[in-house]
Amino acid sequence: GYAIGDLLYASGPNSLAKLPVGGSGQVVKSVGGLPTWATFSGGINYISSNPDAEADTSGWVTFADAAAAIPADGTGGSPNSTWTRTAVSPLRGSGSFLYTHNSGASRQGEGASFLFQISPADRAKVIQVSFDYMIASGTFVAGSTGVDSDLTCWVYDVTNSQLIQLSNYKLLSNSASIPDKFSATFQSASNASLYRLIIFNGTTSTAAFTAMFDNFSVGPSSYVYGSPVTDWVAYTPTMTGLGTVTITDSFYKRVGDSVYIKGRFSLGTTTGVTAGIGLPAGVSVDTTKMTIQSVIEGSLSNNSLATIFLPLATGGDTSVGFSNAASSGLIKLVGTSIGSSGNTIGYSVGPIPIQGWSSSVQMSDQADTRVVSASYVVTTGASTTLNTPINFGTKLSDTHSAVSTGVGSWKFTAPTQGTYRVSGSFFVGAANPNLRLWKNGIAQFYLASHTSGVMTSFSGKIDLNAGDYIDVRMDSTQTTQSGVLGTYSNVINIDRISGASTIAANESIAMSYGSTAGSAIGTSYTLQTFTAKEIDTHGGWNGTNTFTAPANGNYKISAGILTVAVTLTTAQSITLAVYKNGSLYRNIARAVGNGASISYMLNGDDLIPLKSGETLQIYASGSVATSQSTSGGYNKVTIMKVGNY
Repeated sequence: GYAIGDLLYASGPNSLAKLPVGGSGQVVKSVGGLPTWATFSGGINYISSNPDAEADTSGWVTFADAAAAIPADGTGGSPNSTWTRTAVSPLRGSGSFLYTHNSGASRQGEGASFLFQISPADRAKVIQVSFDYMIASGTFVAGSTGVDSDLTCWVYDVTNSQLIQLSNYKLLSNSASIPDKFSATFQSASNASLYRLIIFNGTTSTAAFTAMFDNFSVGPSSYVYGSPVTDWVAYTPTMTGLGTVTITDSFYKRVGDSVYIKGRFSLGTTTGVTAGIGLPAGVSVDTTKMTIQSVIEGSLSNNSLATIFLPLATGGDTSVGFSNAASSGLIKLVGTSIGSSGNTIGYSVGPIPIQGWSSSVQMSDQADTRVVSASYVVTTGASTTLNTPINFGTKLSDTHSAVSTGVGSWKFTAPTQGTYRVSGSFFVGAANPNLRLWKNGIAQFYLASHTSGVMTSFSGKIDLNAGDYIDVRMDSTQTTQSGVLGTYSNVINIDRISGASTIAANESIAMSYGSTAGSAIGTSYTLQTFTAKEIDTHGGWNGTNTFTAPANGNYKISAGILTVAVTLTTAQSITLAVYKNGSLYRNIARAVGNGASISYMLNGDDLIPLKSGETLQIYASGSVATSQSTSGGYNKVTIMKVGNY
C-alpha cells in the first residue's frame, strides 16, 4: 500500500481500498469490471468513484439518444454537448462537472450518464438521488408545473432495459449565482443490480448554456420515525346553530393521531340547529378511537352565564358538538341552548382522534424548512417611473442577500422554491396609483390601490422556483414619500411560507364524494362534479371536481355515474375517463347503445402514480349529449393511496 495526501491506497487480487487516513471510508471491490461499494462509519454512495470531478470525469460518458422528451437508455451515439471538469469557481472542492449545451441547433436527446451497481441489500428498496447544481452561463429554462427543465434527471434499469422516472426529475432553478440541491427517489427492482444515472437534455432549445454539477450521491434512502406535533395554527372554523358569530381567536394543532382546538367568539342569533364548531378542513373524527359516549376532553363555556358544556363527537363528524349533562344528558344541544346573541364563548377541546392519522409515522427526510426573509424600505423620496421597479434601497434584514437594489433594477431573487408572501406599505402623497407585482419581468396581479393622502398596506402570495425574481411597480410615474408618515412609510417584506417540516409517509389518504347535481355530459370530454362529501382525510378534493395528491404515492381511483335516459344507437356510446394534470390519462369505462331510451351505468377504476401536487379529475363524453342522473347513490368518485411511489 501507499499514501497520497490524506488517502491510503491498498491493493489485492480483486480489490482496491481507498481510505481517508485516520477516518472512516469506503471500500470498492471490482465485480466483473464494475465497482461495488461497501462502507463502514460512512454512508453508502454508489457514485463514490467519481461524485465530484475532483480529478477528472472518469466513469461519466456523454451520449446521444434519439431526439425525444425522455431518454432511451442514456448511452451511445455521437453527442455535440460535452461533460468536462472545470476548476473555475467550483461548487465544492477543487473541481466540478460542467455540462455544455452548444448553441445553433437543438441538442435534444443528448446528455451524460454514469453506470453503477447496487448491493443485493438495496434491491426492492427506495433509493435516494441527490446532487448540487448551478447554471454557469447562458439561457436555461427551469422546470415548473407542466414545463420540463432543459436538463432533467433519470435512472435507467440496465438489467431489465427499463427507464425509471424519479419522484422529481426536473431541475427547478436557473440561478447563475445561487447553487440549488436536486433530491429525488426511485424504487429499485427486486431482480436488478445494474443502473445508469442520466442527466438528459429533453427540450428542443437551441440557446447555449453551461451548467455545473457536483456532490452526486446515490444510495439507500434514510428514514426517520416519530410522532408529528405541530405548532398552534390559526383557522376559521365553520359554525352551525350559533348564528353569525364574531370570531376573535380560533386555533388547532396536531399531536400524533389527534387534533386539539381552542378559541373564543361572540354568539350571533342562535338557531334550533345542532350547535357545532368545525374541525380544520379535510379531517374527520375516527370512530374506532372514540369512547362509547363520545365525550372528548375539554369544555365549552358561556362566560356570561357561568355555564360549562361537555364536548361530544361521533365517528365521521367534522365538527364538535356540546352537551349540558345536568339538564339533557349526553345529547348534542341546539344553538338556542348554548346562549344568547352577544354572549362570549370560550372553548378548549382535545384530543380528538382523526381518521387516517397515526401517532408513529415515517417522517420525510426531504423537507426544506429554511427561513427566507427580506425587508427593505425607501427612506428618502424616490421618483418611480411608470411600470418600473420601485427601489426599496435600504436594507432592514435579508437572510439570503436575495435583493439587488438600484433605481429601475430592484428585484428579489428566490434562493429556494416555495410560496412567498409579499407585504408592506406605500405612500405617494396626493396621487392614486395602483401597485402591481411583477415576476421575471412579467406583470402578475395587483397588490393594492392607493388612496390619496392615505398610507396603503398590501399583501399577496406567489409561487417561485429558485432563481425566479419579483419586484413591485406602480402604474403611473410617482414620487414615493418619506417623513410624512414616519421614516418607513414605504416598506416591502418578502417571506417564504414554510410548510410542515414532516409528513407521514404511512398515513391513510382517502376521499369519497357523491353527486346528485346532474352534471352535463357533452359530445366531447366534459368535467364531472362530485360535491357530496363522505370522507376526505386530507382535504385532497377541492369540493367540486379536482383531487390534488397531498403526498407521493400510487393512488387507486374508482368512479361511477348513472346517466339520465338517453337514446343511443348500437354505433354510439358513452365514455368515462380519468384526467391527470389536466390531460386525458385513460378511459376507464364505456357503454354502447342498444337503440332504446335507457339510463346507462358506467363504472371503472385505475391505479395511477402521483407526485405531491399532481391532480386527478373525472370526465365523461357521449355520442349524444346527456347528463348524470340526479338520483342519489349512483354517482360517486373514490380515491385512495395504496402504496408508496
